[in-house]
Amino acid sequence: MPPQIAEIRRKQCRRAGCEQEHDFTDPCAACAAAGWGAYSLDCRSAEPAKPSLSRMALNYTVAQLKDLAAGRPRRTEEEEAAIERICRSCPKFRKSDASCSVCGCPIARKAPLAQESCPIGKW
Repeated sequence: MPPQIAEIRRKQCRRAGCEQEHDFTDPCAACAAAGWGAYSLDCRSAEPAKPSLSRMALNYTVAQLKDLAAGRPRRTEEEEAAIERICRSCPKFRKSDASCSVCGCPIARKAPLAQESCPIGKW
């Protein structure tokens, strides 16, 4: 890792309250527990980052096209509730905006779509 990046990470870690001494080439225990990889800038962030805006736009477009092609089927309320419980227990779930950090989709918008599935295979 370039020294400049390591220094930025060290400052952000200290500012966020991390007192661990680690070399920033591998995630510390706090990073690993939060789902952050080795090149995350904020070691102590409670949430994983979302995908890029372009990736989320592509994911949304594909989901809408699949939904339209299938005739817009919907899940039952019980199925939606089960999906929400699974998502909320996942380390990839972002509590701040109730979305998935893998695909970027808001859970409340994705769960009703019967053609959609979890990007990491949990439902």
